[in-house]
Amino acid sequence: MRNAVLLAGIWVVIILVAYAVAYVPDRTPDYGLLSADRRFESTSGAFGLPVPAGWSVLETDYGAEIASPVGAVGGWVVVASGTSAEEALADAWLAIDPCPSCTRPTLESSAVETTAGQTRMTFVYEPSGDGTVVHGVVLGEAPQWAALFFETGAGSVPSRVSAGVSRMEAGFTVPTPAEPGSAGVAI
Repeated sequence: MRNAVLLAGIWVVIILVAYAVAYVPDRTPDYGLLSADRRFESTSGAFGLPVPAGWSVLETDYGAEIASPVGAVGGWVVVASGTSAEEALADAWLAIDPCPSCTRPTLESSAVETTAGQTRMTFVYEPSGDGTVVHGVVLGEAPQWAALFFETGAGSVPSRVSAGVSRMEAGFTVPTPAEPGSAGVAI
């Protein structure tokens, strides 16, 4: 009788392990919108972005300030103007760092693509002396642009915060010329 109970216990363990392997979902991160994300649209209709759970967005005169659930990451959205994405980035930088005697950091990398009538420029500034990195997206079409900046501290950032930044960058939208006042499309 003891052997029968032991065999039944072993079979239960085997079945549970097989079930876990076959039916437990993959844990790889998906940077698409999650059901817990909410959508933030500026009152002017100049931009919109998904906001992950735990993050907060405060609309300002120049766009918005973004706060992460941990202090290691902060962000801004700046409505800017210019004839190119690069010019709009320089204009937006002045809004978040208005020091006229200071120099703007050097771009470490940038990539520009145009899709559906809008230009999207991703950028990364060279790290500052303390290891802080500023990166983000400029999106729009001349003369109206919006820039999404994230500043990451020198320490490591939790993966859920990095995933939140990626979702906001991917879902960042501005209205297309054919859709004034609308949130536009993510490019």
